[in-house]
Amino acid sequence: MNHSRMVLVVLLVQTSIAFAQVLPIQVASHLTVQVVSRGRELLRDTASGTLGEDGKQFQTTTRTWSIGGLDRSWITKGYEHPSGRFFFYSNRPETIVEDDPASDSSVCNISNCMIDGPSPYVLFRGEVVGLGQVFSWHANDTARNMFHGILVRNVNDFPIHVSSVAWAAMDDARDDNNAAWRRYAGAPVVSATLAPGKQAIYFKHNVPAHGNAFGIIAEVEVTREEDKHTTARAEMTDIVWTDDSEASLLSRDYASMPVVKSGGWERGIGDYYALSLRVESGFDAASTEYQAYRIGLLHCHSGGGLEDDGTGIPLRSPDGDGYVGALYGRGIHVRWPLVNRSASVARMRVAIGNSCGPNDGLIGYTIRYVSGRVASVDNVAGTTDAGNYVDVLEADVPPGGVWEPEFDLYPAAPRVLPLTIGAYVVK
Repeated sequence: MNHSRMVLVVLLVQTSIAFAQVLPIQVASHLTVQVVSRGRELLRDTASGTLGEDGKQFQTTTRTWSIGGLDRSWITKGYEHPSGRFFFYSNRPETIVEDDPASDSSVCNISNCMIDGPSPYVLFRGEVVGLGQVFSWHANDTARNMFHGILVRNVNDFPIHVSSVAWAAMDDARDDNNAAWRRYAGAPVVSATLAPGKQAIYFKHNVPAHGNAFGIIAEVEVTREEDKHTTARAEMTDIVWTDDSEASLLSRDYASMPVVKSGGWERGIGDYYALSLRVESGFDAASTEYQAYRIGLLHCHSGGGLEDDGTGIPLRSPDGDGYVGALYGRGIHVRWPLVNRSASVARMRVAIGNSCGPNDGLIGYTIRYVSGRVASVDNVAGTTDAGNYVDVLEADVPPGGVWEPEFDLYPAAPRVLPLTIGAYVVK
């Protein structure tokens, strides 16, 4: 099987890398280009005042940083596969309700959101090929317990293999989106064969009544069963139902069921979800106090694709072409070469935070370090004149040394974007 999970890459830094010109003040006489490995992971435990996997309190620091815009040339999309990775994105309807949704286009009535309702509908359906990511995010505002899953149908005349090595269901009644991202990389392997014309439901989970948000994040690969390597097509359908004991659950013709027509947030199929950000900013300990950049949107609490900073994904949607401007449902692999041209050891840090105003909302994220450790930060508030940040990595870089922090970053829905990432020297 082609294990195509986003893989952390250790880069070889060559002496020919060109860095920004700096003033010749307290500058190392020459660059030895000592590559600092990894760095210290600061999201660890309560003793250090940060939030670890146990969900305990972290420490934020207010910083008076000016924020820059990302250079789009730093962003590589679908970077491990030139053909990209599909993105099955289903965030419509936002909420399932008991009553008539009337003019609110972000909700739908329970009678036409369920595959076993009086007027059966599916939430979204689309054809995918090969490797990709599923992100389905909804909310249950009814008094009924439900079930949620992704139905996969083999549309080929040969058997296919459906697999996943990274996935998690989410449900705010029990845990939040960050908890799902922490489970994402440690999920049990899904490995199944589908004969031509057959269908199966994957990632099934319970959706409690009045449970608020629920959903699925999953990396899925569809290949030919004969070699488990050659890509294959499949039809995916996002479904919700109430009667899990019904014998005919898999005998239904979901391909002919209408798709819910309610409006709201985006849904569709995108050509990629994998993003790589290598910040070529010329940060230098001898001449630069800090650098900070927004990731995810250009403006605070603005939503959607009209505020694209280069990380957004266009979607082919049943509602017409849509757009996902935020990073919800996918990760971004961050690398940031930092060089110490000063004549002394420099302690460099990377921090992630919220540069928005106090009324714009909270940000949250999960980070996966090169070591494989996963930790989360919840509910970082913005400030009026600066921003709250949490330090996530640090390293002591010798004169002439280079440190390239590297990690995977997963923003947590539905907290406000953009995230802000900064690098600075501890004085």
